[in-house]
Parts: sequence; structure tokens; C-alpha cells
Amino acid sequence: MREERLYNVLFPLWFFFVIPSPILLLILAGNWLVDSLVLHFGCRKLQIAEAKEVRRRSILKVCLIGFLSDFAGAAFLLGMTILVGWLQIDYDVGRGIYCVLFSLPGVLLAGILIYSLNRRFSFRDTSLEPEQIRRLGLWLALYTAPYLMVLPQYW
Repeated sequence: MREERLYNVLFPLWFFFVIPSPILLLILAGNWLVDSLVLHFGCRKLQIAEAKEVRRRSILKVCLIGFLSDFAGAAFLLGMTILVGWLQIDYDVGRGIYCVLFSLPGVLLAGILIYSLNRRFSFRDTSLEPEQIRRLGLWLALYTAPYLMVLPQYW
């Protein structure tokens, strides 16, 4: 029996297109909460006076960019999995250090996309300075990247 791996517990969106579930609402709420907390603490750390306005104007964009970035990272890993199967490479990508080495490029891709897309689009309608935008984008990338992708499928 072939085992499949879900790469991000909070982001298996493709799964819900196959098997619709009310858990999707819980996942959406969890992602919104994490993004909101990171944005809140990032604004506090940077001492942004209009933090509530920044959060109000940007949270929807931040959440959408997070989903799209996670999806891109997962799609990249899916492509790598297909390539490994097609090339018949003989190592177990779901176990131990191979899992980390195999999954890390997807996490890095998602983190880079989170950073660059949030910098470019999320804070456009705010009065933030470019340095504040850069640092908030970095906070979001570091704290909301899909690190669950690197957990081994089995031990």
C-alpha cells in the first residue's frame, strides 16, 4: 500500500477540493489567527503607531498570500515527488534526514514568496515606511512559513 504525505497540517487546501469538509473553516480560522498574531507582534516590535489600521488594511492580503505561497511550496514538493518516482531514485523521502533535505526547498520557496509578495502587495495601502514594510514582510516569512513540511512522515 502506498502512503501519501500531507505537507502542512494547516494548509491542505487541495484536500478539501477532493473531500469537502467543515474542517476547512477551522483551518482558515487557524491560519488567520496565526497571521494576525504575527502581524500584531511585528507591529508592536517595530513600534508602529497605527498598528490597528495596518492590520485592518492588510490582514486579508497577508492571509491570501500565505495560502498561495504555501500552495506553491506544496506544488513544488509534489513535482519533486513525481520526479523522484519517475527517475526511480532509491531512497525514502519520508524518513529521517532525507525528509528534511527533500522538504526544505518547498519551505524555502514558500518563505521567499511570503516575504516578497507581502512586501510588494500587503502594505500598499498603509502609511508604513519601506523599512517597516521590509521588516514586517520578514517577520511574516520567518514565522508563518510552512515548517510542518519538514516533519518526517514516519519515524
